[in-house]
Amino acid sequence: MEAITESVDAQLWAFLPVLIAIGTIFFLRNVIASLFIGIASGAVIWAIMLKAGFLDFLHLIFSTIFGSAVENIALIGFIYMLGALVYIISSSGGHHAYGRWIARKIKTARGVSLATMALGVLIFIDDYFSCLVVGSVMDRPVGDYRISREKLAYFIDTTAGPVCILAPLSSWSPTITQTVENAGVDNGLFVFLASIPYNYYGIFAILLGFYIAFTGKDFFAMRKCQADMQKKTAVSTGGEGKGKIIDLVLPNAMVVIFTLVATAWLGGCFGKEKISIIEAYAAADTTMAISFACLATIVLCFVLYIPRRLLSLQQFFTGALDGMKSMFEVNLILILAWSLSVITTEFLEAGNFVEALMQFHRESIGVSFLPLMIFAVSALIAPGLGSWGTFLMIIPFVAIIARATEPSMFPMFLGAVLAGSVFGDHASPITDTTVLSSASARCDHISHVKTQLPYALVICLGAAVSFLFTGIFRRPLPGYAAGIILVGVLFFWAYQRENRRGSSNP
Repeated sequence: MEAITESVDAQLWAFLPVLIAIGTIFFLRNVIASLFIGIASGAVIWAIMLKAGFLDFLHLIFSTIFGSAVENIALIGFIYMLGALVYIISSSGGHHAYGRWIARKIKTARGVSLATMALGVLIFIDDYFSCLVVGSVMDRPVGDYRISREKLAYFIDTTAGPVCILAPLSSWSPTITQTVENAGVDNGLFVFLASIPYNYYGIFAILLGFYIAFTGKDFFAMRKCQADMQKKTAVSTGGEGKGKIIDLVLPNAMVVIFTLVATAWLGGCFGKEKISIIEAYAAADTTMAISFACLATIVLCFVLYIPRRLLSLQQFFTGALDGMKSMFEVNLILILAWSLSVITTEFLEAGNFVEALMQFHRESIGVSFLPLMIFAVSALIAPGLGSWGTFLMIIPFVAIIARATEPSMFPMFLGAVLAGSVFGDHASPITDTTVLSSASARCDHISHVKTQLPYALVICLGAAVSFLFTGIFRRPLPGYAAGIILVGVLFFWAYQRENRRGSSNP
């Protein structure tokens, strides 16, 4: 079927499949179904414009989906391996031992809150792993010090996504790097590293989380939940298990070490030719390096857990398979998002339309406002599409915009996309980390959404101002100054407003 190699002339309606996918998410509450509907609608448009037959229509859909899976098979394999590793470490009981240690060593609510934030930052390898482990570890300490379940869920959620999207060695990094390179940008890892200072939402979210943990200040729904919790009797619900703290800390530390070594090795640092570590990291396959690191850490866990009978052979291998199964939906979402991007950019030539439009209006476009516009668009669609779906869909178009306007600003544009993507995780009730955070904290899901949303909106407004100033001055420092000031002003206003309401309603 040679017809599937053809594309249609670039038109504005090439973006219709993306809009359909985003729109249906809000009605169906199902990302997989919505992405497939978007793919099918794109194939329908393509078939109508080229007067292709029904078999060509089906061929386009399935060849695009299978082609996307094959093209990204290394990343898919890594995600399955990561699922196995996360499940095995969680089964060891090391997180329960860490929680008991925290309960003995830390004697104040402030200390427990700060420890929760610190643990969320330290477990940066994967957002799912962070959600599950932090909730299990801190369950007993927060119960002892009567910190509300909503506040625990907030601490879990405010570190999971932001930390992973800022960490070069997290499970998010290979996906972002590969998406950047698929968009035609060289040295995806270094571009991702260059974008980190511009990820204002992620950085502000972590900073605000630490501030709230240190001061204990809350507002709106969170303040009421915390006040209600203080009236209840403390209940300790510590987890049990034979694992020790080392069973949690050592595998996480070794993932980082193994990744660094594997990246240097794959980049040729240990070869006959003398090359620098920077050159090696630029040449290495980051996805393969983290995959090797996960495999090596799984072997380490086998040696660490099996002889001490923390897990039986059957529990170890069954747990690894269960962990892989838990990642099936994640991989399916990725494959469908890649496929939708291929259909819109290659077969409907939406990318060519964007590039031609930018070239035509090059002189009249305010390039300084593009970071703010990109952040706003990403933040608007992320609550429906999720963080991964958002950056998978938006990055290819942003690369085209950068090539047509100011290529040197691509790291800034990428930071805007990633910042808006993480906001979606915090603002939406249907994203994975929102659901996992509330479940891990044993908190009512809707209550978690209501208490976290005001904080997310405050940070979003601060990040928007940061991107405005960054676009104007082309440097991150003015953006940080403007954003931090606005977040501080909004937080102080909201807190004082709650104080006045509290004094008038005793």
